[in-house]
Amino acid sequence: MKIAIDCRMAASKRKGGISLYTYSLVHNLAKIDDENSYLLYLFKSRNFIKDYREIKSRFSRHKNFRITGKLFSSEIVRLLTEKLIPLELLTGGADVIHIPHPASPITLKAKLVTTIHDLIHVVPETDKWHYPRKSIKTRKKLRESILKSDMLIADSESTKNDIMKYFAVDPSKISVIYLGLDADIFHIPENAGEKENILEKYKISKKYIFFVGTLHPRKNIVRVLSSFEKIKKRFGDYQLVIAGKKGWLYEDFFEKLGKLPPDIRDDIILAGYTPLDDIPYLYNGAALSLYPSLYEGFGLPILEAMACGCPVITSNLSSMPEVAGGAAILVDPYNVEELSSAIEKVLSDGQLRQELQDKGLERVKSFSWQKTAKETLQVYKEVCGSL
Repeated sequence: MKIAIDCRMAASKRKGGISLYTYSLVHNLAKIDDENSYLLYLFKSRNFIKDYREIKSRFSRHKNFRITGKLFSSEIVRLLTEKLIPLELLTGGADVIHIPHPASPITLKAKLVTTIHDLIHVVPETDKWHYPRKSIKTRKKLRESILKSDMLIADSESTKNDIMKYFAVDPSKISVIYLGLDADIFHIPENAGEKENILEKYKISKKYIFFVGTLHPRKNIVRVLSSFEKIKKRFGDYQLVIAGKKGWLYEDFFEKLGKLPPDIRDDIILAGYTPLDDIPYLYNGAALSLYPSLYEGFGLPILEAMACGCPVITSNLSSMPEVAGGAAILVDPYNVEELSSAIEKVLSDGQLRQELQDKGLERVKSFSWQKTAKETLQVYKEVCGSL
C-alpha cells in the first residue's frame, strides 16, 4: 500500500493535541511497518521550511518513508488548491490518505481516513465556550469531512457515539482507537533530587494538588478554584499548582482568582505553559491530580498522572470514565460540593491514595502509541480491502 499522511502539525515542538497524536502515530508506524510505503506531506503557507526540515530530520532515515511538501503564498491559496485539485495529484499518488484532523479534500480513487478527536464545536452544552463564527466554520468542516471519509477513527467510544448521534453515521464506518502514552516520558521519576529542583523552580513549598489544562471554561477551572477554597478550611497546608497557558474566554478564571481571600490566593501557583520534562515530576510530587473537565474526546492527562503514580479525580462525563477505567474517582464536574468532598476524601485517606495509585499504574499498561499505530495500520488495510 501507498499511505499518505498529513503531517503539517507533527513538526511542532510543543507536543500536544493533534500535534502529539500525529507525531506519535507516524513515529510508531515507522517502528512497526517496513512493508508499506509512506508519504508524509506538508502543505503550508507559514513556517514551511522549518517544519519541512523538522519532519525530514525525524523520518527520512526510514527507507519506506518519503517526505514531500508545498509552500503556498497564503492560507487562502492553500485552501483553494486543496478544494480544487485532488489530493493524489498534490501528493504524487496514494492508496490511502490519512488526515489526523477534520478536513475535506478532493480525492480520486484514494481511500480517505480521518481522525475525529472530539465534537467540541457540535455538542450543544459545549458550544457556548467558542466564538460563534468559529463554531459554524468548524461544524461545516466536520460535516464535510465525516461525509467524505471512507473510514473515521475516533479517540474513544464516547466520541464515536457523538459522531453517530449528531451526524447519523453508520457505526461500521467508525473505528475506535485509543490514544497512547509515552512511557519514556510519563513514569515514576527515579531522581528524587531533580524532583526537589523542579518543586523549587515553581516555588512549591507545601503539599499540593495538581491541575493540568488550558485556562478555558471547558476545563472547569473556575470550579477548581471554588473547590480549593472550600478544602483550604480543613487542609490549610496545601497549595494548588495550575499548569496551563491561557486559552480563550479565560476572564472568568482571573475574576474568580481576584475574589479569593489573599491567604488562599497566595497558595495558588500559576505555572503557565510547563515544559514536558517537568510535568512527570510535578505529577509525582502531587497529592492528587484534578481533571474535572466538562467535555473531552479522550483525556490524556488522566493517564499521564496515573503513569507518574499520582491519584486522579476526574469527571463522570463524556470520555473520561472510559479512559479512567475504574482507576480514578469520578465526580459530577458541575457540583462543587461533590468535587470538594472527593478531594478531601483523597487527602485524608492514605489507603485510598495508595489504592488509586496502584490501580492507575495497572490501568496505563493498556495504552501505548505502538498499539495505536498497529490498530491504525489495520484500518488502512481494511479500507483498502487488503486484509
